[in-house]
Amino acid sequence: MSKSAPQLNSQALMDHLSDLLYDYLPVKFAPQKCSREFKRHLKYVNEENEECGPLTLNSTDTQGQTVVFYLAKDAIVSAVQTAHYLKADLLHRDNLGRTVLHAACQAQSILQRADTCPREMVDVLLAHIPINTPDKNGRTPLFELSAALSRTPTRWKGTEQEVKLFMSHLVQSGADIHHRDAKGRHFLHHLPKFAPSLQELFHPYEAEIQHHVLKKSVNSASLKIPASRRKM
Repeated sequence: MSKSAPQLNSQALMDHLSDLLYDYLPVKFAPQKCSREFKRHLKYVNEENEECGPLTLNSTDTQGQTVVFYLAKDAIVSAVQTAHYLKADLLHRDNLGRTVLHAACQAQSILQRADTCPREMVDVLLAHIPINTPDKNGRTPLFELSAALSRTPTRWKGTEQEVKLFMSHLVQSGADIHHRDAKGRHFLHHLPKFAPSLQELFHPYEAEIQHHVLKKSVNSASLKIPASRRKM
């Protein structure tokens, strides 16, 4: 029975692992050299931090997330591709059953306004993870974006257009806006908590969801057998 990768006790180590991946991107080195150099530096890190146990690409933090989750949140596409080449597990789930795609849909990179590509990050991960994969609470990656926006709505001021493009990209990629989580809530459950400028972006989805629910209830009612006929 193989030993599982150790849990990371230090956030600094996780950050260092991210930096190592970013330093050895395929665009800088041929894949073989990238792999060799990365492993050499990782060996050095492990020797310097023996108390934390051997660090690997599939080591997890206290939330059960690997370094790829962190890179996906920041939409560092090349680094995730490097990690995949180095055999990082892109199908790993954290303690709540969330995937790397859930992490990417937190869209933190939109706030950074750096040289990141959140939509491209989603496309890379969709080759490995279905877009409507639910976590333990039945929440899909689309829910993750909605939750991220509702937690700190004022932080997103000035990024409405980027959020709109990202949301549209998720829906066009097959994200199910009618999906309900384990508590029966759809992804716009947190809509009242959104900043006014963000609420406007979601009105078309809210209208479509309400129309879908109304249509479903009408169809259900039309299928019911009248009480007078049930007695016959």
